[in-house]
Amino acid sequence: PETCNGLDDDCDGLTDEPPSMPGSHPSYVEDALVTLPSGVRIYAYEASRPDATAGAQGASGARACSRPGVLPWTNVTRAEAEAACNAAGLRLCTEAEWQQACEAASACDWSYASGCTTYQPDTCNGNDYDPVAGAPDDDRILPAGSMASCYADWGGAGRIFDMSGNVWEWTAPRRAGVNPLRGGAMNVPEGGLRCDFDFRVADDAFQFFNVGFRCCGS
Repeated sequence: PETCNGLDDDCDGLTDEPPSMPGSHPSYVEDALVTLPSGVRIYAYEASRPDATAGAQGASGARACSRPGVLPWTNVTRAEAEAACNAAGLRLCTEAEWQQACEAASACDWSYASGCTTYQPDTCNGNDYDPVAGAPDDDRILPAGSMASCYADWGGAGRIFDMSGNVWEWTAPRRAGVNPLRGGAMNVPEGGLRCDFDFRVADDAFQFFNVGFRCCGS
């Protein structure tokens, strides 16, 4: 089966083809997506490069992938993130779609598997969490899905990981040059990790080591 890894797994002459690519036969990438009640599909994991690993982000800019256990794609502008989603047959999520996904079916304040209306310092990868217990403050980006209970629980539809913390996520522009960042990052305190935190925006040229994205589709 074709997987999002920079290789032609099914030997058809195409690499990491999305379902929308004409002639994508005999198989195409089945990205890890969750379908919301609205019908919108969203990446279950923060977007990564096709050649990403647990220890390196990779270098391929061919398309975005949704895979657990690899480092998310960061240092990307909003337009670059949009293009990577488009190459996967998807797009950037709107703010409303992103927030709905984060809050799940139980009006969560943070993207937790349970108890999601009360802040839990070590459930997601925010400023309070340190990968090495007892070590000095050590904020680092983790491979997607590393925090076992850091997910929006959509029941039978699936789980959406790391919507609170790990890396900021681009969403679709509010207007020209005003690009929202949602979800907080590994060095952000509790308020910035909330599903409804919508105060951070950036211009078209902005990119940073802790800014990534995820993709949506209809």
